[in-house]
Formats: sequence, structure tokens, C-alpha cells
Amino acid sequence: MFAGHFGLAAAVKAKEPQIPLWTLMLSTQLLDVVFVPLFLTGVETMDPVAGEGYGEQLIHADYTHSLVGALLIAIVAGFFTMRAWGKRSGLIIAAVVYSHWILDLLVH
Repeated sequence: MFAGHFGLAAAVKAKEPQIPLWTLMLSTQLLDVVFVPLFLTGVETMDPVAGEGYGEQLIHADYTHSLVGALLIAIVAGFFTMRAWGKRSGLIIAAVVYSHWILDLLVH
């Protein structure tokens, strides 16, 4: 699961050496990072389901892993990166954040 996301970060790093690797690695997992506090506050949930779902848990990540939610998180991450490191880096980080949703769609 993590290998595909982190593999993309490594591939982007090879093409864009000015962006720190830690930023790319965090960007690939940002949807999951945002999921944790929402899960802990009960906004997003996981329900045990024997024999079904991912890891026998049915994950309701309706905000962080929805199409609109992933786009919003990517835009916010890109905006802050753009302010810190420039427009190109911001667009790349936004794309890497959103790639999590695309990869999840293909795999899950």
C-alpha cells in the first residue's frame, strides 16, 4: 500500500530535485495524515466487518478520500507550497497529494 505512494514520491524526486524528499513523501500520504485527526474526533469512521473490507475494516473516509475532499486538500497543500517554494513546486506538490486518490482508486 505505502510502496506505491512512496514510489511515486521517489520518481518525482528524480525529476524535480529541488523539492525535498520529505515533502514529497508527506504529500503522498497527506490524505491519510488528515484522516487521523478526523477519525479520532469521530468525523470519519472505521467499522469492523468480518471477512469484508480492507483489513476487515470498512473505512468511511468521506471527507479526506472523496474526490472533492482530495482535491481540496491538494489545493491547500499546493497553495502553501507555492508561497514557500514557488509556483512550480506548489503545482507539483498538489499533483502528488492528489495522486493518492488516483492510486487508491486503481488499487482499492
